[in-house]
Amino acid sequence: AESWRARLKHASYDGSKLIGFKNFPQGSIWKERADAALKSEWERLVDMCTFLPAVLGDFDMKKLSILPLGDIKLDSNGDYKKTKARAVLDGRKQQRWIEYNLHSSPTINVETLRLLLAIATINGWHIAAADIMNAYINAFLDQFLVSGIPRGVHLLDPEIRAAIDAGLFLLMILRALYGARQAGRCWYDLIRGKLEHMGFSVSNHDPCMFFQWYQGILVILALWVDDIVIFCQSLEVIDAFKSGMERTQGVDTGGDPLFPAFEFGEWSNPITEFTGIGIHYDREKRILRLQHRFYLQNILEMHGLTALRPLSCPAPSKQELDSPPDETDRYILAHYSQILGKLMFSMVHVYI
Repeated sequence: AESWRARLKHASYDGSKLIGFKNFPQGSIWKERADAALKSEWERLVDMCTFLPAVLGDFDMKKLSILPLGDIKLDSNGDYKKTKARAVLDGRKQQRWIEYNLHSSPTINVETLRLLLAIATINGWHIAAADIMNAYINAFLDQFLVSGIPRGVHLLDPEIRAAIDAGLFLLMILRALYGARQAGRCWYDLIRGKLEHMGFSVSNHDPCMFFQWYQGILVILALWVDDIVIFCQSLEVIDAFKSGMERTQGVDTGGDPLFPAFEFGEWSNPITEFTGIGIHYDREKRILRLQHRFYLQNILEMHGLTALRPLSCPAPSKQELDSPPDETDRYILAHYSQILGKLMFSMVHVYI
């Protein structure tokens, strides 16, 4: 396994092949960042034993494609955070009941999250948040798949290179790559199993709300894919939770861990951002403010409305609006519907 990992990591990388790279700013520094992001993503997948080498003809299965996506991550204020590459499986060709079974995966309900934020603010609890690194590929697929090498990754090992040139080299995918139909479900089953093993219970109201009484102190978790928010009155209990998640849990019949150790990104306590929502929390004063400033600014830019001046009321209270003639302003109506839908999304997420 170590030998194969070293051979797969012996590669060169071309970040300009990332899907989305054409939308990056111009300049050599962005090409370098894209190259580094693609290298980091590929080596991460190889280190976690996501693939096993295979030879064409060993499997009577469709060969799927791995698409390397590139993106520039911004914070809730629109400031640059990092350049990110993500290897995403093109799961559109997967055959149900052959290459995947169950595929639905829940996320925390918006109403649940808003209620928990309000309860924690009223009681002056700590609210901490972090994302789980490499979340999906911690989980194994329920059905293995096969694919080729992602574009932009050029393997340099002579033997593998010869097999690729002959069209015979494949990757057998063992872990839940983003884009696989069942990936979200496999990840949810894994993290739910680990949390239950640690003593948490799942809410009957929301499958992504978990709670536990730890030494007489209530701990509540909200899960949005790989983002976790923890609500608790004790910092010591939060630290104990982190330690438990960063350790393997349980042992199977073969002596291997039932649940892997998870690696967290940077923890924020108090929480400052969650799923693109900017959060200002003052625990001492028990004040919580939510904002979607960058999201709303993006709406204005996308629809060419940045020159408009803000008003406290969008129209005079007694003004009558006429319906446009049929056919003539369908584009305007669709335009208006898109803006309204985005504003409603922001309203539901932000306002408590």
